[in-house]
Amino acid sequence: MIIKNGTIEVITNSGGGIDEVTGLNTETSVAYDKPIDCQFKANRFSFKGKSNGSDFTVAQYEIYIDCCDAFTGEKLRIKDAKEVIVGEFQIISIEPLNAVGQIRIYV
Repeated sequence: MIIKNGTIEVITNSGGGIDEVTGLNTETSVAYDKPIDCQFKANRFSFKGKSNGSDFTVAQYEIYIDCCDAFTGEKLRIKDAKEVIVGEFQIISIEPLNAVGQIRIYV
């Protein structure tokens, strides 16, 4: 059982590539799967990132979901309990926790 403090949505990209007639790139469309209740916490969070004079935020999250099925995805979006978007992140690892019937996701 998780203590819900947000949701995740798996991001899927479709389309894209090169148009065979014109040789130009075609647009990629982004779709979000239905929200999945989750519990997330920041493992590392810092506003001190800097690259080429620009500031950025460094963040790593640990996410738990109640799920019996296999979870797949490459990228996801986290929203907090107030539906505010925390960010879009690349999935680092997916680990099933069979003893408690949950899945742990690192982004």
